[in-house]
Amino acid sequence: MKVVSTAQMQEMDRLMTSEFGVSGNVLMDRAGFGVAEAVDELARMSGMSEGCIRLVAGKGNNGGDAYVAARYLKALDYDVDVLLAGSVGHIKGDALKHLERMKQAGIKLTQISSPDDWENMLEDALGHDGIVVDGVLGTGVRGPARGTAAGAIRFINAHRARCPIVSIDVPSGLDSDTGQAPGDTVEADLTVTMALPTTGLLQPDALPYVGCLDVIDIGFDAELIERYTSDLDFISAADCQQNLVARERAAHKGTFGHVLIVGGAASYSGAVILATRAALRS
Repeated sequence: MKVVSTAQMQEMDRLMTSEFGVSGNVLMDRAGFGVAEAVDELARMSGMSEGCIRLVAGKGNNGGDAYVAARYLKALDYDVDVLLAGSVGHIKGDALKHLERMKQAGIKLTQISSPDDWENMLEDALGHDGIVVDGVLGTGVRGPARGTAAGAIRFINAHRARCPIVSIDVPSGLDSDTGQAPGDTVEADLTVTMALPTTGLLQPDALPYVGCLDVIDIGFDAELIERYTSDLDFISAADCQQNLVARERAAHKGTFGHVLIVGGAASYSGAVILATRAALRS
């Protein structure tokens, strides 16, 4: 899977609308649906299918994805709690359309428009039991998070002791090209990004913030993706599964060749043990 820059991803997003006729509204709906699916799977795997899903949204399109995800999660019978880092008056475009649809679905939105208000809610974070979804800041943000956004990020991170955290597209506060965290940055357990990963998500410095990375298909045209070149590739679980050949039912240990492991310097036997276990499992 190709890895692209933030500018390339933004251009592809624009071309999907102008050239391939897929509206931003539809792309946002697909993104939010993919986030909801990922959160639902995490909830079931974590034994949290009865807990509350708390979504923290920003004023931009990242928040729009959160509104869509909230609507789909409510349709799956989750208890959904949505907090807005800012005021509704600053929301526009496709995000505003999906905010209205979310409200029509009966989901309450709480506006928290000052850093002090977020600080006052930190104690509330310690009592939350469920999954927290970060939709505060998206790709393309440069420099440290400030003001209300920074307060929301600190509020999200206050949940880490009790709750899994899922970031939409990129952990809020992380530079999506360099992988650097210049200020307050969400420390996610899972990052759900759209179409293709951006370079910053795969940098070593980004690992404490990205956690596991899930790339969801939102219908980008294959011909469009082929226009772009990349020096990096992301190997996902799906990529590996496509190349695994089903083994014959009568196969046995002599069918697949042999492994010779050489190692075991004094006090360094761990690598040999790990390699042996890996050979046995594969």
